[in-house]
Amino acid sequence: MLQREAKGRDKSFAEFAANKIGILLESDYLWRSVVEPKEGVAKMSDRDTAVGYALIPASKPGGGVKGQDFVSMSGGGATAINPNTKFPQQAWELLQFMNSAEMVKASLDGAAKITQRTDVNTEVLAGDPMLNFVATKVLPLTQYRPGLAEYPKISAALQQATADVVGGKSTDAAAKSYQTAVEAAAGSKDKVTSN
Repeated sequence: MLQREAKGRDKSFAEFAANKIGILLESDYLWRSVVEPKEGVAKMSDRDTAVGYALIPASKPGGGVKGQDFVSMSGGGATAINPNTKFPQQAWELLQFMNSAEMVKASLDGAAKITQRTDVNTEVLAGDPMLNFVATKVLPLTQYRPGLAEYPKISAALQQATADVVGGKSTDAAAKSYQTAVEAAAGSKDKVTSN
């Protein structure tokens, strides 16, 4: 029921850190910033020994995207060059500099955090088994949110379906409402596939 409360996510973090919630489906953010023993918002002194992590199984073996046995959804940010820039070469050189191993490491300021560079990850995550697990086992199979204007409607529909189930609605009814909302966002039934 916490997901229905305005501050439910924060409460779920505190309860997880206090061993009152057994499983949370979260990103590496939970590990790095929430239950981080020294500076986390819900400090967990025994995090490294008490918190486990695993891949998320697909609904059935081979049932994930691209026939995968496990699933993951990622987000994040990106830096792009405006195609109408008057200085494309300089913009490209700036992006190359910003994404160089040296600058990516400098931007971390000593923190262990997953980056866009495998070589940097290998170095900076060597002492953090959980973040190394995400970088080496989860990222290779993850999918990214589509960069479509319609996607926020689908995301909102998924949040509503989750709230419906938590609120007591049957999973079948919530799934049907979700399917209808996704079809509306996509523009028609034939643009949506499900299994």
